[in-house]
Amino acid sequence: MTPDIQITTLGEVSLNLSGQVKPPSITRKAEALLIYLICNKQAYSREVLADLFWENDEPGAALNSLRVALTQLRPMLKDHLIATHHQIGIRPSASISLDIQLMQEHLEKSRSLPRNHAQTEALAELAAAVELYKGPFFAGWYLRNCPRFEQWQFAQQQLFEQMIFGALQELVESYLELGNYVPALKYARRWLDLDPFNEEAHRQYMRLLYISGQRQNALDFYRWCKKLLQEELQVEPSQATKVLYHQIRDGKSLPGKAPATGLSREVEEPVQIPKNSPNTPLSTNFPYPLTSMVGRKIEMERIRELLSQPSVRLLTLTGVGGSGKTRLATELAMELSRDSQFKDGIIFVPLASFHSPDELILCMVQALSLNIDPQLSLLENLKDYLRNRYQLLILDNFEQILVAAPIVADLLKSSPGLKILVTSREHLNLYGEQLYPVKPLALPKKDEQILPPQLLKNPSIQLLTDRIKALDPDFELTVENAPTIIQICIRLEGLPLAIELAAAASRTTSLEDLMTRLDRRMKVLVGGPVDADERQQAIKSTITWSYQPLKPELQQVFRFMSVVADSLDEKAACVIFNLDISPEFSENKPGQNDAFTGTVSSGKIVEWLNLLVTKNLLMLQRNPDGQKRFGILKTLAEYGFEQLLINGEAFELQKRHATYFAGLAESASTNLSGSEAQNAVKRLGQNYAEILNALHWAEENDLDITIRLAKSLTAYWEIQGYHQQAHHYLEDLLKRSKDWEIDQSMQILDLLTSITWKQGDYQTTLKFYQQLLDYKEAQNDQEGIAEIKFRFSVLVFQKGEMSLGEKLVEESLAIFSRLGNQLGLAKCYNGLAALASEKGQFEKAFFYHNKCLEIYRKLDDESGTITALTNLGTIASRQQKFALARSYYQESLLLLEKLNRPLERAITFNNLGLLAVSEEDYAQADQYYKQAQQVFEEIGHLYGQCNILIDRALAAYHLGQIAAGLQFLETAFKIATRMDNIYLSIYGLAEMSFLVGSSGHHSEAVLLGEGALHLASEHGFVIEHLYLNPLDQSLESARRALGESVYSQLSEEAKGLTLVRLVELALTFCRG
Repeated sequence: MTPDIQITTLGEVSLNLSGQVKPPSITRKAEALLIYLICNKQAYSREVLADLFWENDEPGAALNSLRVALTQLRPMLKDHLIATHHQIGIRPSASISLDIQLMQEHLEKSRSLPRNHAQTEALAELAAAVELYKGPFFAGWYLRNCPRFEQWQFAQQQLFEQMIFGALQELVESYLELGNYVPALKYARRWLDLDPFNEEAHRQYMRLLYISGQRQNALDFYRWCKKLLQEELQVEPSQATKVLYHQIRDGKSLPGKAPATGLSREVEEPVQIPKNSPNTPLSTNFPYPLTSMVGRKIEMERIRELLSQPSVRLLTLTGVGGSGKTRLATELAMELSRDSQFKDGIIFVPLASFHSPDELILCMVQALSLNIDPQLSLLENLKDYLRNRYQLLILDNFEQILVAAPIVADLLKSSPGLKILVTSREHLNLYGEQLYPVKPLALPKKDEQILPPQLLKNPSIQLLTDRIKALDPDFELTVENAPTIIQICIRLEGLPLAIELAAAASRTTSLEDLMTRLDRRMKVLVGGPVDADERQQAIKSTITWSYQPLKPELQQVFRFMSVVADSLDEKAACVIFNLDISPEFSENKPGQNDAFTGTVSSGKIVEWLNLLVTKNLLMLQRNPDGQKRFGILKTLAEYGFEQLLINGEAFELQKRHATYFAGLAESASTNLSGSEAQNAVKRLGQNYAEILNALHWAEENDLDITIRLAKSLTAYWEIQGYHQQAHHYLEDLLKRSKDWEIDQSMQILDLLTSITWKQGDYQTTLKFYQQLLDYKEAQNDQEGIAEIKFRFSVLVFQKGEMSLGEKLVEESLAIFSRLGNQLGLAKCYNGLAALASEKGQFEKAFFYHNKCLEIYRKLDDESGTITALTNLGTIASRQQKFALARSYYQESLLLLEKLNRPLERAITFNNLGLLAVSEEDYAQADQYYKQAQQVFEEIGHLYGQCNILIDRALAAYHLGQIAAGLQFLETAFKIATRMDNIYLSIYGLAEMSFLVGSSGHHSEAVLLGEGALHLASEHGFVIEHLYLNPLDQSLESARRALGESVYSQLSEEAKGLTLVRLVELALTFCRG
């Protein structure tokens, strides 16, 4: 009677149910489920089976997949299937024919029969078992994401192979004893086909050939055997095989039933050399790449160099997911396969689906296709095999199986010729481990202007264009699309996987749309090749692969880092992240703290941050002073922010981030001119990206933080010379302030006013001052009115409107006097002194500056005292009382040294330099200028740097160092242009006119000098006498040399030149 269920699993798997071939609707997993149940002859819980076949799915989804598979099988299995709410199995009474069960039954029956020459029934049972063996168990089958089923499949495969090898050996030996050489040769050949590296099989075949009268064939077969062992295993035949060969070569007799000659022609047939079976171990088994590798030449050379060093036996390629570690390893394997260093081959072991040490051992055994000695453990089998081999093992994706790292160490200790290359997102932390970080590909510069052929030398651009061309052969990198390609690569941060996925996305969208959509990378970077591992088909899957195994506290700190724009130092991280994050890793008991009050020590947070660095989920950076900073790739940050939103943590964390950096910016900005100026500039620079990030969040969520940050940033922008950036931002913010309180809008207008003033835009500044004054008057804010009037006076005074300036400062003085505001009074006295000085009324100026000094000393205001002393020194210098001037400056310097005020020190050095110029001591002047320049550079004060370079140019001229002077001016023009500062540019042009004219280039001197005067008039300010006197000399010399007519013509031409054109002309002369 034909069984209801007929299954073959040895070789090709086939399934016949109730006389029907398996319909196409039954999936491979459903088929594997059925065979698993039949082979194991027992029922399993639904949870066990769901976890076995759908391990990577959520429990609910896995159980649902199991129900679908049972639905597919039920119509064909009918009553044979047992499926309750709890268990699933096959009825014991089911009529089943299973080839492995039949094979085992034949083998068991053969063992139960007696062995003698007259009885061949036992051999017939062995032959029947061999006949059923069509190939390895489940040959060619692979179920995705079923590592434990694959482990079971491999163990069964090894078991049945050993059974059949034993049966073949017994058949060969039995027929040899019987003298029946035809079946003996037949089974010996079958044995060799299945197990080509078994030397016992080789010896039996040689022995049979010789005894059966085929001596030459036996000798030829030995030579083939020797060649096979040398080429594939790099070993010599064993001593036993060599001894047999020598016996055959020398014609010695061997044990056997027949003489060495006179056999029938039936036996005398040509020797058949066995072919390698599918299980033959190869010297290499790595996956050959289907695409070319881009941009890793340096990395390849460095890794090869490391592997060639005797001391490097364990090399781990670490890096963030998607950085190309596996690709680099396979490319390296392909190159090294031609290298004699690894004469026993290179074996690639993929570990992405495995999690335990036992699974690691099984994977390596399977990759090496080892024949297992059942008397030894799998690890001992592995160590025995590798002990004397010069081989490279590539263990790919080790991060999932880090607990198995000691096994790697054990193998290296027992196998001196073995080297292991690991790819892992986290290092193994083993003694002797050499790490090699695989970084993202190099990026093009944001504003790269070079042509496409040169751009293709950048690896990120080359990879993206290569992959796009693979999908669209007509695509070319052009001048038009190059900027978009550059921006895409920058947004993808050089991650090879992200670039590959972006190229795939380009099939359905334009490059411009793709660039825009990359603000949401998780949704765009999908659709990888269907034959790729599931985690490599979408960037989100790749990151999830790293995120899910993390402990809860590490997951949370990773999520928190998603609000970071660039990087945080340890202090910032500890303050911002120190939330009541989760009871399971809080240092206090639940309920002790309100939410977001901080329950975790700083040490713990830093420890978790460092752990995330070791897992390549964060980047560790160091400031020049060695201070640690933690950063995150924007691709990872986007994923983390999604998780932050899911967990409801985003708003509170972003608020803490913005609050912290608002405080940091305020603290630093108040010290920009004090003793901590250098550190303040450094702190603001190091945290600039985070401060801007905080500002962007605050603009939409917290107006108070917005204004605090705007004030602090404006102070920083001013000292750095970022006037244009400050102008654009504050102007934009002001436009969006319609719904604010008027006081808040006026605070921003006040900031913008100081910027337009610094830019030399006096017309706009006057308009803004009038608006501020109108507001203060409407509020009847007397102190505010006085302050605005005083600042207004300084502006109109610079425009040359002395009467209006004097009127405004006197009105301000009256208000401050009525309010009893001593600092306000000192400020106004200072203004009146400046006005008197400009009129040449130096005694009056001296009087007002002394009144300032009295007030500041009475208030014990050392900063104000310094200002008054400096101003008194300047007046004394104007009166040519140089010794008195120097005494004021020196007293000022002593206070500055005491207070450690670098900015004011630099200004005082500059004043001392100007004093030396007045005394025509240009060498001394240059020494003071150098000291001032050094301080300005140390604190990053661009305005001061530019101003001092202009002054140094004049001193250099008088020292006969014309080339040095021109170089100073060239640098000054570059700084002024970067700052977009018209005021400094005009002073530079005035100085340049003098130097050019002194060199005899009178036409250029007129263009530069008259152009500077015209622009100064146009922008409403008067060039100071320090620069005006040399300029007047230069222009007068040019007038005499050129004649009035030519001079007038050039003067008119100069009025038509823009500031940009005049600066270009000046720079051309500097370089010429």
